[in-house]
Amino acid sequence: MKATRELCYYCFDTVVSHLEKQKCAPPEFQDASCPLCISWAKRVKKVDAQGKERNVFEARGSLITMTPVQLHSDQFLRTIRASAFEDPRQNPITAEDIPYLRCSASVILPKTYKTIQKLDDWEVGKHGIRILFKVGATQYSKVYPPETILARGWNKKEAIEEGIRKAGYTGDLTPQFMATVEIIRFETSSCIVSAKDYFKHVETKDKEGKLKELSARNNPDEGENENAKRQRTIRRRRHRYVTSLTKRLQDKRKPGAASTSSSPSPSSSSSIGGWLFALAIIAMVAGVFILRGMEVTYDKDYDEFQTNYDILGIARGAPMADVKKAFRKLSLQYHPDKQSNCLDCADKFLQINSAYKQIGDYEKGLLRLVNTPGGPGPRSGPAR
Repeated sequence: MKATRELCYYCFDTVVSHLEKQKCAPPEFQDASCPLCISWAKRVKKVDAQGKERNVFEARGSLITMTPVQLHSDQFLRTIRASAFEDPRQNPITAEDIPYLRCSASVILPKTYKTIQKLDDWEVGKHGIRILFKVGATQYSKVYPPETILARGWNKKEAIEEGIRKAGYTGDLTPQFMATVEIIRFETSSCIVSAKDYFKHVETKDKEGKLKELSARNNPDEGENENAKRQRTIRRRRHRYVTSLTKRLQDKRKPGAASTSSSPSPSSSSSIGGWLFALAIIAMVAGVFILRGMEVTYDKDYDEFQTNYDILGIARGAPMADVKKAFRKLSLQYHPDKQSNCLDCADKFLQINSAYKQIGDYEKGLLRLVNTPGGPGPRSGPAR
């Protein structure tokens, strides 16, 4: 299995569908089971040492798993969402980020795994490394794909030392300790797609869908199955969403877009400013009620909901401050970047994120408990 542009398009599709709270279009690549890495970066403008403004890419989330993932499964969907919305080191991706994003998908090739005897027996840019070492009864692990090492500008020594520190080791890197470190090198098949490329892909697919729909109308005997119609509907909705994001980006780039064609006279400026301020307050209040009404609520069985506290290892009904503290601790402990040799840690990481989200949704009033001791209702029966 090699990484393809379709794999990155699917990652974008999954993120956009999640933001829309809609179903994702089906994948357009062959199914396979493989370890992989999904990472996101956002283009931002920064001023360099010479005072020149340059475009640079900042990390916006990633997830690497050495456990093979079936690409046509819900587990892969959860992996993509976790990389974009649940990386504890980054803020979740928002709709405003989409036009500036690029997605990198790297399929790790298991046949290229090789345990090396010398710590420098690998090439920067060609090989990724998996660092393994043990201190007492605790096993430590860290994985860097070749793209990450190259992007950070590390040499071999810096990459290994950084990986050891990121894995959680704080002791001295003595020759005796380094002799206990095991390095497994590997190669990847990678592909990078920008939001601009994704937008073009969406537009092309929308045009293809319209042509197929026109063909079906002109040839009624050929017909079109329900699944094809459903996929076309999903792609059309996705095209509208992407088009709105593109238009919003273009409006921001237009010079003087926020300015008016004529300026008010000084004598009337304070009066107009007062009216504009009042209208802004009214719009904000109305917007709050509208957004509140648009929030999607969902039901959860009371007893099943209580297991979320068990997953986080805290008392049932614990305050939100304890929930956040437990989530931060466990998400770092079970993050696949730190526990890449653990076969069950990726699933555990996803369970932790799901439990935290459900408790958070309950606190916000977005989750409604049913079959509670107090009877059904939006907030009936204490969750605590």
